[in-house]
Amino acid sequence: MIKKDLENKAWYRAIKVLYIASFLISILFVSFVAYSAKPYKEPNEIVQKITCNDGKHYQPKKRDVSVQTDGNMYESDDADARKLCQYGPKDYGNANLVIPPEKNYTVELTSKTVGSWQTLAEIALIGFGIVFVAFVLFRRIFLYIVVG
Repeated sequence: MIKKDLENKAWYRAIKVLYIASFLISILFVSFVAYSAKPYKEPNEIVQKITCNDGKHYQPKKRDVSVQTDGNMYESDDADARKLCQYGPKDYGNANLVIPPEKNYTVELTSKTVGSWQTLAEIALIGFGIVFVAFVLFRRIFLYIVVG
């Protein structure tokens, strides 16, 4: 069978449409996977600090105080941070202590970068290369089998 004869067959044209659609879906999939490796910043909880007005520093995570990503705290965590700065690390968990009315601390947030542009480029290049080679091989094998 000659390749020109195949162009007149409906099943061959349908396979070509499926081939192109599969190729585009594969390229989109690789693009989304590569895009997921794009660098972004996330809070670094290990380096966060509560700095009291008297100059003492505490790590919130070690004291069971949760700091949100925007630097704010829930009411109970704010109360714990105020008591921590007022009474120190030994006594702040005591429920009988009076919560200072004024905020006596500041929160220092740090962030770390997750992912990298290099990883994105590597995933994209390797992924696009694999998709390209696989589809070229599929096409050649299919034409070899059908056309001969």
